Amino acid sequence: MKFDHKVFRFWREQRRLTLEECAKAVGASKASVSKWEAGTVIPRPAKIRAIAKLFNISVYDISDLPPEPEIISRTEMLEETFQDPMFDIIVRAWSKLTAADKGEVVEFISNKIKAQK
Repeated sequence: MKFDHKVFRFWREQRRLTLEECAKAVGASKASVSKWEAGTVIPRPAKIRAIAKLFNISVYDISDLPPEPEIISRTEMLEETFQDPMFDIIVRAWSKLTAADKGEVVEFISNKIKAQK
């Protein structure tokens, strides 16, 4: 994965944020932000998304992350699974299930998600 540390620095300075302020806003340490800016470390995808949100820019302005529609598609699949009436029943009964039953539930949900692909 690529991360454009020069663009990152440009936007941080454009927004007049200190390293500490930027770190706090994206849930990282000042040292991490400093390393991102120097180009010695590439932030994780979740941090890149947080950075883009903070600066109100696209993740594509600072990285080569996978297309957003792929992520949206996965979210939609999960939402469909959560709307299944059986899922609601399982959630309410979860604390009463044995470990074996929980394993079967996890397998059931995994199969539902796979079937939606």
